[in-house]
Amino acid sequence: MKKMLVFACIAAFVAISTNAGIDQDYKSLVGEWKFEVPSAPYGYEKGMLYFFEKDNKLEGEVKFGEGNKIKLTNLRYAKDSLKCNLYVDNEYVDVKAK
Repeated sequence: MKKMLVFACIAAFVAISTNAGIDQDYKSLVGEWKFEVPSAPYGYEKGMLYFFEKDNKLEGEVKFGEGNKIKLTNLRYAKDSLKCNLYVDNEYVDVKAK
């Protein structure tokens, strides 16, 4: 359940962001993005997404309200679609957003 709520939280944020006119270039994602999902479990309901470029690759991490930072792995952005993975409470979560 927690896994699905975290996935929904991140997917909703990314979907809202990409609908705001982000082009195909991942560089437009670089920066800090705030998210809030009141229905998520305590500690996961708000936080920040950080996207940055390292060695000409898109990388990122999510920081939840309680200060937990989690690295986003296998981050891919193409054709207005973002895909990545992360571990939440020792569970591997696939994230896909358009």
